[in-house]
Amino acid sequence: MPNDSGTFESLVQSIVYQQLRGKTAELIHGRVLALFDGEKNLTPERLLKIPRAKLRGAGLSANKYLAVRDLAKKCLSGVVAPRKELEALPDAEIIARLTSVRGIGEWTVQMFLMFKLGRPDVLPTGDYGVRKAFGLMYRKNGRLPPPSVLEKHGEIWAPYRSVASWYLWRRLDMKALTITAFLFAACSKPAEPVKPAEPAPATPAAVAAPAVEQSEKDKALANPYPNDLGPATLPEATLASYPADLRKGYELMITRCAQCHTPSRPLNSRFDDSDTWNRYVKRMMNKPGCNIAKAEGKAIWQFLSYDSDKRKKGANAESWMALRSKLVAEFQTKHPARYAELKAANDL
Repeated sequence: MPNDSGTFESLVQSIVYQQLRGKTAELIHGRVLALFDGEKNLTPERLLKIPRAKLRGAGLSANKYLAVRDLAKKCLSGVVAPRKELEALPDAEIIARLTSVRGIGEWTVQMFLMFKLGRPDVLPTGDYGVRKAFGLMYRKNGRLPPPSVLEKHGEIWAPYRSVASWYLWRRLDMKALTITAFLFAACSKPAEPVKPAEPAPATPAAVAAPAVEQSEKDKALANPYPNDLGPATLPEATLASYPADLRKGYELMITRCAQCHTPSRPLNSRFDDSDTWNRYVKRMMNKPGCNIAKAEGKAIWQFLSYDSDKRKKGANAESWMALRSKLVAEFQTKHPARYAELKAANDL
């Protein structure tokens, strides 16, 4: 069912919630709305009058602050139309208009189409959950399909691809394939025959760990990000200004995290708040083969949070944004296919 909120309010919420989950996203969104005395008073005109310090103080990152301002300007110029006007437009035109806004990618617009406008025929081929579920149901060993494969297969679900997406998301919530999902799968021709996975040979733990680490590093190399092109270490002068206990977290990140990916990835990540870094470190520690102790993970998290505050916010925000723009531009030139994939998933 479509949601009753307007275009501007809905997209502000989408921007706020990007890269955040649960209570953190809800808390920051609530703080932003409190600046306007509630969602009903959240308008493009009022947002543009709110001082930068107040929006940043509510929890918006530098990127999100610039994104909501760009959204407000495009709403006032008519590029982003009111909801009633959007409802009369085809999906493709809505995607073209809304993705012209800074920080809004195709995935965000697809969620808007599905859950705000109630469009029945949207298949977010860049969505990890949709791809993961499709891989579990249709591909050998659960391999994730390229978006192009998912898009081609999804043609048989038209004109109800939004419904198909819902079933795919639900598949990930199930420990086993239920009757409902089974019937859904049975009505569709598999993309390729599914064969039982061959059991892996028994391997002593001492031998298995390096193999798993190498596998994780291979995945990172095969799926690069713009961050991978940037500096892999901090300037000595910058590091020397950090507290001694945080420098320990830096050394751990440089030596231990490098087992599975380049140190430049977290250093140059667009993440800039403590809660996001906390989830990031925990997620990395849960990967197969990671032997970083809990206390070490905490030290790494504390370093990344402090480093983000120093290098990515306040007086350094503009220079940081310039570096990120440079990295993304270089990445687009060097990895055009991967760039297109990340842009479609709003993951740049």
